[in-house]
Amino acid sequence: MDPQNGRPLTEFSSATPDSPLGQAVALFDASVKEPDARRCEALADRIAELLKRYNTPEIAIAEATALVNVTAREPKARKREALADRIGELLRRFNTPEIALAQANALFNAAVCEPDARWREAIADRIGELLRRHNTPEIALAQAKALLHATVGEPDARRREALADRIGGLLKAQNTTEIALVQAMALGNVTVGELDARKREALADRIGELLKQHNTPEIALVQATALLGATANERDGRRCEMLADRIGELVRRYNTAELALLQARALRNVVARTPWLPVRRKLSLVRRAVSAKLAHEEMCRKAGSQNERITSGDEGTGCRTPDDPRGS
Repeated sequence: MDPQNGRPLTEFSSATPDSPLGQAVALFDASVKEPDARRCEALADRIAELLKRYNTPEIAIAEATALVNVTAREPKARKREALADRIGELLRRFNTPEIALAQANALFNAAVCEPDARWREAIADRIGELLRRHNTPEIALAQAKALLHATVGEPDARRREALADRIGGLLKAQNTTEIALVQAMALGNVTVGELDARKREALADRIGELLKQHNTPEIALVQATALLGATANERDGRRCEMLADRIGELVRRYNTAELALLQARALRNVVARTPWLPVRRKLSLVRRAVSAKLAHEEMCRKAGSQNERITSGDEGTGCRTPDDPRGS
């Protein structure tokens, strides 16, 4: 399997099954399918025994990536971090980008289940140390995602924005769509609990700048969510309608069910914010909201029909989310 995402270890495919490397790869493959953290770790320990006898970087990579799979099953954050430290020991002996990325992914897994936001940021800093030594887009993405998780549960909006800005620094160094989406999501988290509609709109504008550079429906959805949040706090009915119209522009560009639903909700907020409107104008807004909701339902219906065709074996096009750094 691949050291990063659980895909096949193609670079080791030539290893014969009975060779030390072949045995290590077989044990790693078993760790991919093993749902129990303790048994998964036992498989990694068996690879470690092979490494003691056959001290090669390839077997070390197999052990490191098996330990990443353990962190994906382990429920305790501190134990996940201890497993990442084991990978760090391997990295000191075999300073390869593959093992560095394995440790970054294991640290990210520790950040995912760590309840303390400041500790999550400290884990992201550790990934940053790896990035300084092995400057790859994959490690940068792992740090960006750890910083994103640090924004969750952080009560101080200014600190959340500072964390989003740090992700922006990573994006300048490694300009990838994946990191752009992570920054967009972090900026979206900054809007949570923000009572100032203009500040929410300004954050939505920052997400819009990311959308101009990385034109994806996922980033568009994050921007639309931020714009919807702004309508919830905007007291000016005309500005509220303008925000809903901006979501409508995104619907026209990307035509997704999720965006259509957000537009319907935003238009309902407009109606709620403008009780003084003439009846005819208010009815027009209600019709627009109903139309957007019906468009959402129709898109969901079509998507459901398409999924049924794909499941039954008919030719079709599915969709997937970007690969996560975590183990399989």
